[in-house]
Amino acid sequence: MNPREKVLLGLVGAALLLFMGKAVRDGYLGKLKRLDNQIKSSKKDLSAIEREKEEVKVGLSIWGEAGRQTLSMDLKEARTLLRNELYQLTDRVGMPKADVRLQEPRFFGKKNGLRVLPCSVQGEAELETIIRFLFELSRQPYLVRCKRLKLERPRPKQRSQQSKKEDRIVVEVDTRLLMKAELDTLILPKARLWGQPIPLNTADLESEEREPTAQAQLAKLDDYASILAKKLFQPYVPPAPAKVSALTPGNGAKDLSHQGLILEWKAADRARKYKIFFGDRSPGQPQPNEQANTRFRPTKLVAGKKYYWRIDSIGEGGITAGDVWSFTTKAPPPPPPAPKRVSKPKPKRPPPPPKPAGPPPCKPTDGYWVIGRVLSSPRVTQIVLENPRNANAPDERKELGDDLYCGTLILIHPKGAVSDQDGERRFHPIGAALKDCQPLTEEEFPLVFHELAKLEEMAAGISKRPG
Repeated sequence: MNPREKVLLGLVGAALLLFMGKAVRDGYLGKLKRLDNQIKSSKKDLSAIEREKEEVKVGLSIWGEAGRQTLSMDLKEARTLLRNELYQLTDRVGMPKADVRLQEPRFFGKKNGLRVLPCSVQGEAELETIIRFLFELSRQPYLVRCKRLKLERPRPKQRSQQSKKEDRIVVEVDTRLLMKAELDTLILPKARLWGQPIPLNTADLESEEREPTAQAQLAKLDDYASILAKKLFQPYVPPAPAKVSALTPGNGAKDLSHQGLILEWKAADRARKYKIFFGDRSPGQPQPNEQANTRFRPTKLVAGKKYYWRIDSIGEGGITAGDVWSFTTKAPPPPPPAPKRVSKPKPKRPPPPPKPAGPPPCKPTDGYWVIGRVLSSPRVTQIVLENPRNANAPDERKELGDDLYCGTLILIHPKGAVSDQDGERRFHPIGAALKDCQPLTEEEFPLVFHELAKLEEMAAGISKRPG
């Protein structure tokens, strides 16, 4: 073998060694990486197992705590224990004739296996005894929920009492209450962990000093003394009737006709009838008869005289005196002057122009008309009056300057209308009867009051500009 072949053979051997070394190195590194991945996966599995163990530990603690607040996982045993506990508790607080009735259990949820055992407790006792029963029930070591509590007075007991003159029935007042409480308690299902049953300790009923559940650690019963001291059987005292309102004619009205005048007012709450005072001296002479209706027609009125009247409300709760109102009838016309003897005839002067007609006389029926709505257009603004007593009666429309309930319409506002009666400004709200008007004051109706004042200033030529 010549030197050239030896060199070539050496190079080929070196290349093979390098290739084999690289293959061995790659195989070692690949196996090392796979081992590292397996170690990381095992660590994750171990962490998951640790977390699951912690969750199981917490779950077992919660399960144990819940079990110590239940009577039993067995339905028959739970029914027996609950019945005995309720009867013992009612006897201990002073309700020996209580009736305890258990009902069929029902599932609380679809997949958790929890069941609820309902029951009812019914008995008669004083309010203090009932509160003591509920208080003691809430402090038991097992959980009991009161879903519904109904208290009512039992039927009064009557006993016959013989008398020499007559037989009479005496009703004994009973301060006891009839209680009906709907209760339920929880029954846990039997559980397994990794194929093994989980032991469960239920509520300790043997200990003399029982520890209440965490949800029912309440205050002492003495803290409820204010509730127990409340008098539930005080005699009923009916409230006094309210004052009458919306009297017609208005207070201080003048120039009223002394013929056919009718006094009206709005019925007062809780009033059954009314006592009327009327006369020419305040507050008026009491009328002989009381009445239930809200209208009174005085008789023998004299023209040009001031009268006073008052309406007292009479109800089950007593008598409520009303306010004293007054009105003045229209004075009679003066007598015609005596004829004068004239020596020479004098030329007759033309008669003075007729005075503008004022608003027509006010009718009592006008007060029942209601402002139904306001019509506004660029040319005119009107209010529409509706008669609620006659649905077929046609509506009436009023413009500024027209007569409106013994006065003159001087302002139309989106909330109602303002009328003037002998210098008295009255506001008629939309939807209310005209007779239910109120004096227009800045305190009661500031928007309407300021709008009317602004219009009057503009009419007088006074224009207040800012700055």
